[in-house]
Amino acid sequence: MGIELVWEEENGTELARLSDPQSLLTGFLPSESALEFACLRFVDPYGDTIFNTLQIPVLLHELNSLTPKPLEPPVAEHLKKAISLVANAQGHIHTYIRFVGD
Repeated sequence: MGIELVWEEENGTELARLSDPQSLLTGFLPSESALEFACLRFVDPYGDTIFNTLQIPVLLHELNSLTPKPLEPPVAEHLKKAISLVANAQGHIHTYIRFVGD
């Protein structure tokens, strides 16, 4: 099982989910030593990582910065879906983006 991406309200109500049964998200996550990624480098593949309303624009910028990279087609499509989910969450108060690791 890969890393699920969830947009949720502060009470935990799920607003959207991007499942990852083929572990595609790890195909575009930067390493934790990649200092240019203030958010993505801290995604824990084995635990939960949560980003708040103030962090979501930074997270979205980082995801968008990955699109020019050469990626396998399924990984590139998953990145596109992740960008869409995070973009939909931008500007909504009291919501969070949660990366749910194994």
